[in-house]
Amino acid sequence: IRKKAEQKITFDMLTPEQRVALDRDMMNIVTQILFEDSQKDELDLQKDVIDKSNVIFPQKEVERIWNVLIGSTWISPIVGFGKAGKLELTNAGLQMMSQYGSYKNFLMKQEGIADNEQRIQANPPEAPQQITEYQKSKKLKDK
Repeated sequence: IRKKAEQKITFDMLTPEQRVALDRDMMNIVTQILFEDSQKDELDLQKDVIDKSNVIFPQKEVERIWNVLIGSTWISPIVGFGKAGKLELTNAGLQMMSQYGSYKNFLMKQEGIADNEQRIQANPPEAPQQITEYQKSKKLKDK
């Protein structure tokens, strides 16, 4: 019995929404691999992530993903002989992963904070000088 060869998915043109989702997924994958695998303190984006996936990206898209990853404060490229294309977590990346456990959890927390702030702005608390019905009735009883 022969195993069917895994079919690879090819991304030719991505919409802006797909790119945002891809960037989030790649950031989550890379930060988790670097944080959770104690044997890895560096990661080769092409060999350790892209080649092991069932997705084929055009080289231009791989370069864009690289730029998104190293443009963050959590991941930086490793400089040195034989280190081309390798990434590592920065101190800020280690701190973020220690606190939230994943980039996805970090985003969910940030989006929750933003949602809460929007709700507060949409429904501001009553001004302190306003007297509620309870306070009015209590004042009348005390007289």
